[in-house]
Amino acid sequence: MKKIVVSIALIMTLLVVGAGMWLQKTPPLEHGAFSTNGDRTSIIIELGNKGFRDIQLTDVLINNNEEPTDVKMQINNAEQGFVLVDTFHSPEAKDVHFMSLKDGHIKKGMIEEQLNAKESMNVYGLSIMNKQPITSVEIHYRYLGMSYAVELDTDEL
Repeated sequence: MKKIVVSIALIMTLLVVGAGMWLQKTPPLEHGAFSTNGDRTSIIIELGNKGFRDIQLTDVLINNNEEPTDVKMQINNAEQGFVLVDTFHSPEAKDVHFMSLKDGHIKKGMIEEQLNAKESMNVYGLSIMNKQPITSVEIHYRYLGMSYAVELDTDEL
């Protein structure tokens, strides 16, 4: 009986460790199209979630660990798309739903599904503004209790 309990405990431990390693190797956050203004001080990056549960963005850094001037999640329906703005108080932004990072969750659904979706499906964009040009973006997030980070070079997006 003791051997059975030890064997079951060992198998469970291996399954948990294996699942954790798999999750680290296959991060759920995906990024797609992006747009920026002429001087690269405002950028929007399309985000998707190819995981099983919601993603919670925790922090966004730019240009080698600097805090951006302002950052928010843009959540719209697929038909409306995204709006690139230079300030969240501009007239173009009045019909757009912006949320702070702590209030916005990225629901499961890949970008490809969002592009082919009915108009009722939400699409997610990360709107970042800064006084200096944005050359790189580092997105920190949590998924299933684990922390992740992805770094994007805006020249390669």
